[in-house]
Amino acid sequence: MNPLRIALAAALALAVHAEDAESPGKVALNAMKKYDTNGDGAISKSEAPNGEFMKTYDGDQDGRVTGTEIRQVEEAARDKSRMEMPKRKPYFRGLDDFGDHDLDADGRLSKKELDSYVHDGADNNRDGFLSEEEFRYVDRSPRADTAVDLDSFDKLDADRNRLLSVTELALPRAYLDSLDRNGDRGVSKEELIETQVERWGGVPGPNAEVVLRRMDADGNGELSRKEFDGRDRLWNEINGYRPEKEDAALSKEELEAYFRRVRDLRLKANGFLTRYDMNGDGKVTRDEFDGPDAAWDRCDTNGDGLITRADGPE
Repeated sequence: MNPLRIALAAALALAVHAEDAESPGKVALNAMKKYDTNGDGAISKSEAPNGEFMKTYDGDQDGRVTGTEIRQVEEAARDKSRMEMPKRKPYFRGLDDFGDHDLDADGRLSKKELDSYVHDGADNNRDGFLSEEEFRYVDRSPRADTAVDLDSFDKLDADRNRLLSVTELALPRAYLDSLDRNGDRGVSKEELIETQVERWGGVPGPNAEVVLRRMDADGNGELSRKEFDGRDRLWNEINGYRPEKEDAALSKEELEAYFRRVRDLRLKANGFLTRYDMNGDGKVTRDEFDGPDAAWDRCDTNGDGLITRADGPE
């Protein structure tokens, strides 16, 4: 089916059944009640609200739209939306889920893959869509020194169902560019790690006591969501992306564990490349690696035949 027809069908569905998403059958019933003014069981050209209505729903092009035709178009649109929705895990694991979004396994996120990664991180209830409330969790400052203007929720919500699918969350190119430190038009795991570390002043960077002194407004030795200064992605990264912990505070111990994790990721990658990258090109080939096949397969996490810092080798 023509994508334009699907988009038009979704737009018309909003006008027919108001703000709440309804079943294809209900959409068809409401449309027939509204536009079939002579009650003959079909909507003619003269009864249709506009020409696009007929283009969208008159599948057999006989100049009449039946309830069955409307339902079929609506079902096709809904099925397409479901097919495009990635399978959600019980909770988002941040950098550990990098590979799930790197669909071409090239070790970096393209524009569409980054959209999917960000969408996954903000989907707190794990239903595959972003509500208006969840959309607020999309980080407007992908880097500490860079703010990016996002399109409004209403502008992104193409089908007007008050939910953003993965395909609807189109981040501006500036979002990727702010994370793309080497200018290769993609975002590697290494670049995401560097960005997180940068937010905290570098590595070894501040320890938990420094962070608590700066951000613990009520002085209780923990950080609440409100005290966390709007760093939604980083909050989720430290907090484990577990919905049941959404209202929990971050303790000093949890902060320290996070800092150790980020430091370990960098040190593991740096140490591996220093040892095996013989020609200094930032990549380790199988010829350069003198370990067993099992170790190579474990380190080459994206299976591209090269090991880079993006693989986070051990």
